[in-house]
Amino acid sequence: MMSSSLKKYPFRQWHLVLFLLIVLACGCSTLECFKAAPLLGRSKENQDFLTRLNQTVMNTGVKDASSFPVPGFPYLRTNRFLVSLSEKINDDPGKEQWVAWMRQLDLNARKKEIQNLPDESVASLGFSTNGKPDREGLIKQMELCTDEFYKSDKSQPGFYEALLSRRKIPEEYSLTRRIIGFYPVFSIPVIHATDKVHKKFKSIYHMEFEDLPKVGNLVRFGPGFGQSLNRQEIQLLLERSKKNSLGVPWLTEEEAQKVASSFAPVIIQDIVGTYDKFGEVFWKGDLLAINSEKPALYYYLTHALVKETPILQINYVIWFPKRNGKNSPWIERGNVDGLTFRVSLDPQGEPFMVDIMNNCGCYHLFIPKKESLDQVRAKKFSLDPFVPQWLPSLGPGERLGIRIVSGWHQVVRVLAVTPTPVEIAYTLLSYDALEALPEKNGQRGSMFDHYGIGKGATRPKEQVIFFPMGIPSVGGMRQRGHHAILLVGRGYFDDSALFEKNFVFK
Repeated sequence: MMSSSLKKYPFRQWHLVLFLLIVLACGCSTLECFKAAPLLGRSKENQDFLTRLNQTVMNTGVKDASSFPVPGFPYLRTNRFLVSLSEKINDDPGKEQWVAWMRQLDLNARKKEIQNLPDESVASLGFSTNGKPDREGLIKQMELCTDEFYKSDKSQPGFYEALLSRRKIPEEYSLTRRIIGFYPVFSIPVIHATDKVHKKFKSIYHMEFEDLPKVGNLVRFGPGFGQSLNRQEIQLLLERSKKNSLGVPWLTEEEAQKVASSFAPVIIQDIVGTYDKFGEVFWKGDLLAINSEKPALYYYLTHALVKETPILQINYVIWFPKRNGKNSPWIERGNVDGLTFRVSLDPQGEPFMVDIMNNCGCYHLFIPKKESLDQVRAKKFSLDPFVPQWLPSLGPGERLGIRIVSGWHQVVRVLAVTPTPVEIAYTLLSYDALEALPEKNGQRGSMFDHYGIGKGATRPKEQVIFFPMGIPSVGGMRQRGHHAILLVGRGYFDDSALFEKNFVFK
């Protein structure tokens, strides 16, 4: 029963009194204060709804791992670039812009999760119309609830301070695995083996293009889409896209597609068997498969920091049916294979760096523009950055071309090429499609599990051999945001400081 001293306060005033008591009790600890304060503005109904939605997503294994939830903020997700960017924010407009981007990451991830929920799970949450799952209704309710949480929380004191304290990204490396596997001992032969691979690659890169080893037929694939933007148009687009509080080149979906089309590479593929024919990813029953009749590249944008300036990157992802054939090491063979070819643009819209990896995160290499560098940073206790060639200059009408070997699917040359009409056309698709692929039953499913590992695209032999390196599911195809690129030490493909850690720029 409410005491007489409290009866005189209306309900809303009593909330205010309680809030002030919390503030006083918390004293200077804004983080502890914030832990209690949001509960005053979050309705129990919305809390219950999001709790049930989150639990259903986890129970059905459809959690999207392309970005990372911020603990205590169920309407925000982040990535490595946004975490690093937060260290450079010093005004309110910048903070608001930063949070807005994290808010968008969460909405995008939740929409994919809802698309991938089984029909019965959507219905169990109370969203069905005429016996059919109402995903649009569920998405709308999710947006309303998370928006209500966000508006309530950001009005509380200590909001940004609490948010900054929880901006961490989970590691892809396991210290426990490294301890159990005697990592310091096993890292020595791994360094030696990696150095041998680098020397082998360098010898191939030093060959004339016509002398590169070939075991099948060389087939050229080119971008089969509309006219590209010229360099002046790209520069203007980037300048417009940076007109936000943080100066980050942030593109709309339409702008992203135009820029991705402009830099899409020509693929020169050595083809021996079906395992060399890249294409669209689809579900074949419960297994991932590649439709080689529909050649395709998937793209997504990322950002990095070079000399404290945010730069734009276009990631092109290629998927093959298998890693197989005599070129590929036996421990690496398995279902579904792929590589990522990333083009980084300077503020004028010119490519200044290409870096490449297999989609497991392995065999990462840099191809920088020589004129952009002062030096390559030498490493004291690890291998130096692997730079097998310099980035070629592009003349009018030229594109970057990549020569890929059969079976192992390694890039053995990047060159400037002029597209020709005889090339087989490939389509350019958004990477988002991989995270909500249509299934035969009308539902959708991501090609990655909730840990960010390709379903049925693991490499059991590699996992055993490289267990001491501390990377779970090492060798398996991985989702964006989960590419550990070093076996010895730690390194991430999406580390915003990756280039700065390896090069000194002019």
